[in-house]
Amino acid sequence: MKKFFLSGLAVFMLASCYHGATDEQLNQYVAAIQQYYPYTLNDDFVFVNDSTGEKWEGQPYDYYGKGIYPYSYSSSCKEPGASCFGDWSARVEATLATVGIDPRLAGFGDMTTDISYCGGGPIVLWNVKILLSVDKSLQWHCMYDCSDGDVFRILTDTVYVPYTTTHQLLKEPITQPEGGYAQIVKGKGLTAFSIDGKTIWRRVQ
Repeated sequence: MKKFFLSGLAVFMLASCYHGATDEQLNQYVAAIQQYYPYTLNDDFVFVNDSTGEKWEGQPYDYYGKGIYPYSYSSSCKEPGASCFGDWSARVEATLATVGIDPRLAGFGDMTTDISYCGGGPIVLWNVKILLSVDKSLQWHCMYDCSDGDVFRILTDTVYVPYTTTHQLLKEPITQPEGGYAQIVKGKGLTAFSIDGKTIWRRVQ
């Protein structure tokens, strides 16, 4: 009886000490992220290079086959004593297919924003990947540690995600010099990208 009582007390203490995000907070995080993803399945993505006039065209790709775009979800592990106790995540992603390239054969790009907690404090992650051609993709990535718990200070009107890597088929990834960025604007989404900070691809409507 005493053993049962102590076990129950331990479970109660763990539950009362849970400091993860509530369902309401997770919904708020998802809603905040969605402001950077004003897209539908009927959109197109046309970017033109300022210097060369080259054009990159993308289109929404319904990766999950649910007719939802962008796709958002959240999760929270609240079970007392579980290995993931206290972990949570709020995420929005928009998968991009390059026009003229079958994503089932060559892959696809995507834009992803994730607010998560795995101990130590919330983390805000931004990732942008564009499949420029069948054998070449570009990636922008950054991660912010919100140790003070204030994730909303990261969600500014305009976010610049640093350019990180060029991936080419059958070649080692190339880490680029600093200066490149992907520009993401609230209410507009991805508006421009660059791999060197000088030559800029801008979205045209």
